[in-house]
Amino acid sequence: MRNNHPRIARLGVRVTLEQPQATEDELGGRAITWNALATFWAGIEPLIRRETADSLWHDQPAGRLRARIWLRQRSDVTPAPGMRLVEAATGRAWHIGAVADPDGARRYWLCLCEARPL
Repeated sequence: MRNNHPRIARLGVRVTLEQPQATEDELGGRAITWNALATFWAGIEPLIRRETADSLWHDQPAGRLRARIWLRQRSDVTPAPGMRLVEAATGRAWHIGAVADPDGARRYWLCLCEARPL
């Protein structure tokens, strides 16, 4: 039987789980602010990098970077689509698209994410 979770030694990246909050300005527009909920040790596995037309046109490596991000489950907070994980060392923001418990044992969350600029 194959293990569907990372070894603990691979959870070596510190990330902060953040939740969006929309606030209105004086002109009726909306601004998004991010509230920190919890800090985790994470394992990040890059998946695919796709070049976009803009990145090819401007000679910039601005393609989309996607990854699987493993987190140890906690009872006080749960990641969900629409939230993001921000790496402490680099400041890279990983926007969560889906969250799963891959082996059903309630040990790890597997988040499918896409990197976006802050």
